[in-house]
Amino acid sequence: MSSRGRREVIKSVLAFDRSLDELKAELSQFAWDCDEPLVFLTAEMMTSVLDRFLTAELNAQQLHEWADLIEVREDFDYDPDRKEALIGIVFSLANPILYGPVTEQSVRDFLILLNGFPADGQSIATTRDHPEGR
Repeated sequence: MSSRGRREVIKSVLAFDRSLDELKAELSQFAWDCDEPLVFLTAEMMTSVLDRFLTAELNAQQLHEWADLIEVREDFDYDPDRKEALIGIVFSLANPILYGPVTEQSVRDFLILLNGFPADGQSIATTRDHPEGR
């Protein structure tokens, strides 16, 4: 059992800095509900996780399980400057049956949505909403 506090565990979960099994075990110590958010999921944190998919450090199933783990928690909130984009990305990753599988292109599209440009400098015309630009 972890001796880390709830805030530290939530930071780890959002950063996805441990294995899913470790994160799930640590989260199981805490109730789902929380009076106020302890940590904000930022665009930088999300970008870091998505970049790890593009470098094959994480796979689509891991991204799905991570997003599913955080989707309905009350102990974190989304950075207000990117809230809608972050909520949409987490929901899409957590629900591949509704939004399609996680692919390299969908992750690049998420990065464009978050940052206004892809991490590797490709044209922003290659988005999920504009398949003719691919």
